[in-house]
Amino acid sequence: MQKARDINRWIITVLYVMVISAAGQVCAASSQHDETRQDDTLHNNDARHGETRQDNDTRQDETRQDNDARQDNDARPVETEHAPSLYDDDDTRHIMQDTAHLITPDLKLFKPNPQKAWLMAMAFPGVGQIYNRQYWKLPIVYGGLMGFIYAISWNNKNYQDYRSAYFDIVKDAMNDPQALNPDSWSQSWQDFISANANPASYLNNVQFQNNLKSGKDFYRRYRDLSIILSVVLYFICVADSYVDAQMFDFDVSPDLSMRLAPEIKPATFASPHSFGLSICMTF
Repeated sequence: MQKARDINRWIITVLYVMVISAAGQVCAASSQHDETRQDDTLHNNDARHGETRQDNDTRQDETRQDNDARQDNDARPVETEHAPSLYDDDDTRHIMQDTAHLITPDLKLFKPNPQKAWLMAMAFPGVGQIYNRQYWKLPIVYGGLMGFIYAISWNNKNYQDYRSAYFDIVKDAMNDPQALNPDSWSQSWQDFISANANPASYLNNVQFQNNLKSGKDFYRRYRDLSIILSVVLYFICVADSYVDAQMFDFDVSPDLSMRLAPEIKPATFASPHSFGLSICMTF
């Protein structure tokens, strides 16, 4: 019985020793594996730091080389070269010369000749304005001239009628003072009386003769005035064509303004203290 217990104790002891040995081997293996991992990590970190240092050193070397190259370039004398231009190309120059005659007429500004303008206006009214390309003035020119021509013709017609009537009635009154021969009387002055009136009562009527004379003078005056105004308009057209041609390229500033402002003048020995309004025109 005692021997059986001793054998059991020995077996248990052996098993315990074996378990302890196995556990020790496992712990030793894991610790070795951990140390291997740490060694690999340290090695990798050292490699990375080494590469980073090499990259930094390489970059610093490149930066130093660039700075040295820039300093060398700055120290070298600058060589000036003629900037390339469009006109340095012979083909381009020839093309522009060939197309110059096509471009120039479109870009050339029209400049009328003042002498030619007023001579054309003298030849016929309105032609000078057409030559100066002032087409908007043509209705004014021709409208004014046609109005004066109509006024001249209308006043002249009435003048001729009143003139003939006045001279005819005076002649008939002298030839037939008694109004006994109505067949010899002129029809010109009879057209100015009523259809149912008796011509004999108007033959020696002084008031009627004065009315005919006043009408004659009235229409003659306005006929002559119309002629004078038409001549004035004609010369205005001539002068306008000359001035337009002479001032065709005159540059007028777009700043055209008028400013009103109050003004106070102090008293002097020659004038008293006064208030007024000043007008300032800018052109």
